[in-house]
Amino acid sequence: MVAAQRLLGRPVDADTFEDGVAWIDFRGPRGTFREYSLARLLRGQVDPGTFRDKVVLVGATSPDFQDIVLTPASADPMPGVEVHANSLATILDDFPLTEAPASVDIALVLLLATFAPLVAMWFSAPIAIAAAFAAAAAFAGGAQLAFNGGSILPVVYPLVGLAVGTAGASAVDLMIETRERRRLRQAFSRFVPEHVVAQALPHADDDLRLGGETVEATVFCDLRGFSSFSERHSASTVIQT
Repeated sequence: MVAAQRLLGRPVDADTFEDGVAWIDFRGPRGTFREYSLARLLRGQVDPGTFRDKVVLVGATSPDFQDIVLTPASADPMPGVEVHANSLATILDDFPLTEAPASVDIALVLLLATFAPLVAMWFSAPIAIAAAFAAAAAFAGGAQLAFNGGSILPVVYPLVGLAVGTAGASAVDLMIETRERRRLRQAFSRFVPEHVVAQALPHADDDLRLGGETVEATVFCDLRGFSSFSERHSASTVIQT
């Protein structure tokens, strides 16, 4: 803060640090800022002009000094002095990152939590699941674009809400379908054998209409009164009739 104020020639607005903290806009992973060995500099092995019009931070970069910090910018721990360099660059850039208001966070959680149930109401659970995956990808991409523009959107809670809503919608759809199948089985079992119901229901469509199946079969049939008619008439007459 002191270095930034001396460079800017003015104080930094304290209101920028909400609750005493502020988001660091990391320039990149560890090693983004140039590092020079202090020993090489003292031995004259570094051109002094390298540091002209530059801000130089002096600190330890070896892990042996235990001054390393885990950051979201890299899987490798970052030396504390490089965290300070990113912090200083953030202040000089006038704090380009801003957090979304709490109302936006709540709205995103509610929107994604109710997305899959609404889709399931109009279509079906499989379509809702597919739509949920698409919504998750779209939201992640939108959050990244917002971050690139300087706005930090919540990611974990909305995606958790989407997952919970999708699981709930799928469970409700499964329960409704199971209950409806049980009701139909009980209703049809009153008129046809159980094995016929078990064979017919899997082939019923969404409107509960039974479909057909084309097979090769031999059908034996009889005509009403044929036996008595053939007894009273000659063979030629029976065939002609």
